[in-house]
Amino acid sequence: ESRCFSELRLLNRSVVIIIDGMDKFNDSAVVVSPLEFFGRVEHPSGSLAKELLGAGLARVVDWSLNFLPVEEVSILRGAELEAKKQHLRLWKDWVEVMMSSD
Repeated sequence: ESRCFSELRLLNRSVVIIIDGMDKFNDSAVVVSPLEFFGRVEHPSGSLAKELLGAGLARVVDWSLNFLPVEEVSILRGAELEAKKQHLRLWKDWVEVMMSSD
């Protein structure tokens, strides 16, 4: 479902690709495996990641947040939290954990 969501918004459209980080070893001399990178796709109307998270079609992966600007991290966490509260798709069975103040 997330693939279809993304394709409908991105195919045959102009987008901006932002590369936020490269693989740990940056071993571009190895021809067998491609260079690994972490990046984002920005659609003219906004962040695809935010839309996927807000629709409950994705979840935040903590290690990936190290590559992002602080303001982007809070936006993505907020979108995921809203999807959780609305019990959308991945979060349909989510139950908020209440912390005691003892």
